[in-house]
Amino acid sequence: MRITAVTCVKNEGPFLLEWVAYNRLLGVTDFLIYSNDCSDGTDALLDALAPWGVVHLPNPARAATTRWRH
Repeated sequence: MRITAVTCVKNEGPFLLEWVAYNRLLGVTDFLIYSNDCSDGTDALLDALAPWGVVHLPNPARAATTRWRH
């Protein structure tokens, strides 16, 4: 049986390796992690974890093209 964890992160680089290892011990086999405009190396770490079943989908911030109205 395969178990997939899906989560979203922002600047969680220092904690990700431990989190992935812990969840592996719990039986998670695959990870789908969305990163949200990280600036601390999280994206590079997630890309490096690809051989271990971590799929990384970055979500870079884009400049706003819409004016907010209140």
